[in-house]
Amino acid sequence: MGIRPSKPVGSDKKKSSKTKQNTTPLNASPLSLLPTELILQIASLLPRDAIAALALSCQSLRLALPNSRFRLPWEDKLNLLILLEQDLPGHTVCRYCRKLHAIEKADLYLPTRLMRAPYSKCRWEQMYTLITDRFFHRRFSIIVFEMAVKQDRLGRDISKLLGLLSSEVRTDQMDGHIERHSVLARVIDGCLMIREQRVCFMPCSHQEPLPRNARFNICPHFTLSVHNFERLSGMASRFDRSDLPDMEACPPGPDLIPCRHCHTEFRIDFRSFGDSGTGVSIITWKDLGESLLGDKWRSLIGNDVDMVTFDRGSIGTAFEGEDYRLFKPDWSLEPQLRKKLLKQKSAARKNSR
Repeated sequence: MGIRPSKPVGSDKKKSSKTKQNTTPLNASPLSLLPTELILQIASLLPRDAIAALALSCQSLRLALPNSRFRLPWEDKLNLLILLEQDLPGHTVCRYCRKLHAIEKADLYLPTRLMRAPYSKCRWEQMYTLITDRFFHRRFSIIVFEMAVKQDRLGRDISKLLGLLSSEVRTDQMDGHIERHSVLARVIDGCLMIREQRVCFMPCSHQEPLPRNARFNICPHFTLSVHNFERLSGMASRFDRSDLPDMEACPPGPDLIPCRHCHTEFRIDFRSFGDSGTGVSIITWKDLGESLLGDKWRSLIGNDVDMVTFDRGSIGTAFEGEDYRLFKPDWSLEPQLRKKLLKQKSAARKNSR
């Protein structure tokens, strides 16, 4: 006589005509008709993360599968979280923490100088490596980036998340100039894009086009300063005619300079304010891509130095929804800023005497 197979995994539950039939995930699955030996044979062909996800689907399968399957290596744990995330629209996988972060608590994962619970690894990573502080802004969060893209993909409201990724206008008194800085984030065609504006006001005594001691991190591949200002014309001339978009759709401006190693482009504008001084505006558009695993993100943090190809002006135009040249910087001067510039001007005259 042959060995009789054991009962199906879900056959030990009693059925009663008086009670409503139990509709568990296993009862609705063809697996409930299979014996335990066959389920174990199928599970032996699956990767460990898939076995763990199968065991978490119901209690019967959890008891049927061996306990040793749940001791996942570090690499398989991330794959398991990615499988679970598909059915958890309110959570996002963090590849730094190897955990699921709740999207409704997104503000807890912003990097701040005063660290508070939860002390997640993704926050510490940003604080000490200065990845986002150097190339975006000090409160930019990589996990909120993933949350915003996922919620947009699900068709949900992402205005709060975009607010966390943006930065309101901030005015700082710097050495020899006054700087106004702001960042605006948007998700366009599934990709996160940001526009960064820096407007610097300098007194009339300042002769250089840029602040003397300032360094502006445009991207990992270029830092703008007084010393390398002449390189700008050379960067723009390296683009061939094949790199330019359709002249009728988006005519490229001579002031726009793209990077050849990441999806970044920027432009510089100058303005005179008479006795109040001069000003320079640096506007940067960046395409961060769809995920931290994408090529666009890796190039924007300096991990990829290969050449990239995109139409000059395409990033700025996509962000603005119109020709990027129609966007004008904010040159408004508050009375307090005007007084500070005039004080710097008078102080420079006294020093020259």
